[in-house]
Amino acid sequence: MKNSQLTLCPNCQNILDESGHCSECGYTSNERLSPLVSGFLLKDRYIIQEVQSSNSEGFTYVGHDNDADTTVMIREYLPANLCKRNLDDGIVVVTTGREAQYKALMMDFIDLNKGIKKLHGMECIVPLLDLFGQNNTAYAVYQRIKTITLDELITRAGGKVKWEQISQSMMTLLNTLSAVHELGIIHRGLSPENILIDPSGNLWISAFCTPSARTEGSELGAQLYKGYSAPEQYSLNGWQGTWTDIYAVAAVIYRAITGIIPPLSTDREKMSRLPSAMDVDFDIPSHISDALAEAMVYDTDSRLQTVESFSGKLMGKNSMSDTCVYDTTTYVKKEPVVSEKVEKKEIKKRNRKYTIITMLVTGLILLGIAGTIFWRVYESIKKPGESSSNSLSGDTSGTGESEPLTVPNLVGSFIETVKLDKEVTDHFNLDIKEAYSEDFPTGVIFAQNPNKGETVLGEKGTITITVSKGSEMVKMPNIVGYTQELAERTMTDLGIKYEIVPVYDDSLEEGKVARTDKEVGTELSKDKDTVMIFVKAEGYESSGGSTDSSGGGDSPYTKPWWKAD
Repeated sequence: MKNSQLTLCPNCQNILDESGHCSECGYTSNERLSPLVSGFLLKDRYIIQEVQSSNSEGFTYVGHDNDADTTVMIREYLPANLCKRNLDDGIVVVTTGREAQYKALMMDFIDLNKGIKKLHGMECIVPLLDLFGQNNTAYAVYQRIKTITLDELITRAGGKVKWEQISQSMMTLLNTLSAVHELGIIHRGLSPENILIDPSGNLWISAFCTPSARTEGSELGAQLYKGYSAPEQYSLNGWQGTWTDIYAVAAVIYRAITGIIPPLSTDREKMSRLPSAMDVDFDIPSHISDALAEAMVYDTDSRLQTVESFSGKLMGKNSMSDTCVYDTTTYVKKEPVVSEKVEKKEIKKRNRKYTIITMLVTGLILLGIAGTIFWRVYESIKKPGESSSNSLSGDTSGTGESEPLTVPNLVGSFIETVKLDKEVTDHFNLDIKEAYSEDFPTGVIFAQNPNKGETVLGEKGTITITVSKGSEMVKMPNIVGYTQELAERTMTDLGIKYEIVPVYDDSLEEGKVARTDKEVGTELSKDKDTVMIFVKAEGYESSGGSTDSSGGGDSPYTKPWWKAD
């Protein structure tokens, strides 16, 4: 297959099918609809320059504001499966029979942007400059800010950063997110790709979309973010609300401070739990690790529900109250939040459930206290020579022989979590093997011997476990134009073997990848394939050439906290 024939998903680099749909993350391309041509004039003011991006909801263009003589970003509502464009005049023609859906979703687009306009002047929100209708559709004009993505920032910092380095910026972003939620707006797409950072180190939230563009199975087709989109976004039956954004922003922080991208949220249903941030890095404060764990719970009812509760946990507050860490009233007049599909009767039902749970927990605590007192009294009066039974081993007999140990279930657990579990390591030796698996993420146990519930003899039995190395096959990423360092890190992270081949060519930029011997999207075996990466040799210069002696210094995007220690 020729490289020109490959169309890659902008989210996960998976190859799109013929209809422009990504089977990996759900992204749907808008390529079957023609964008506005360069030079097209909107509102007698804005000139279209080029397409920056597209998704199932529409196109985003780089444009020029003639009145202000500035560059702007223009978002066009243009759902690919509900309409088409007249190439002669740019007017959108709605597909017959889809008029009601088109109009309803366009009103969602307009209402969303009206809400964002109310946040004008607030930190972390890209200012909305204009909102208007033309060509039988709607347009939103945003200020263009010089930024890079948080994902690129983390990469430049060596793959991860410390919480102390990003805490202030993240708390400011959470303060803004609270204000967004106060207006009844849910982002649903927070990820390292949609959180931006400017040369001064300020974070910006970008890529707001309507609910239909971020829900699998909707009329538009979803643009979801692997590892960051919440489980409820992968079903039309899932209840979405403030907790959906809490999951995403916690996943972003988890990625930033651990260097690990969380698994696809729907895959977590078959896992015991996500390894805590502390499991990955012992230097991460325990209250931060606990806050992330509570914010990324699979079940929506058990997850932290609000920005305030999440912020409080990050600040080390143990109270379950929703006391705001930052005061959002400075920027936005508070209005009642109407969470999607959540009615008063459901809230009452949830409150009754919590009351019953509280009563049960209280009863269990009292029962435990009574049991402890009884046991201590029994221990003080038992006959000499008697000993306490081991919870895992069972009662010991007078012969001194060890009782059989019951094997626990380890399948679905992360290996690093199991290694830290004293209930396992104190009673069992672990014989660890590794193998590729198409069904389990890297680091997850997918087989054990003996199986759960079986017994082993001896004071310390042995369990042989097989840990997933992830899929053996991986798609070749597009690394042309990367620095050699970034290219090597990318290949290493994907588990792809490679060799660097120096190239001597004046037309190439020193230290940058010129080409590879494998086409983008090619299926590669982590064990069998080796990719040749051709990079211009450093220090090479043809006769008569010159080198830049202007000096270095930090990039305009570089701040001290961005750098790896």
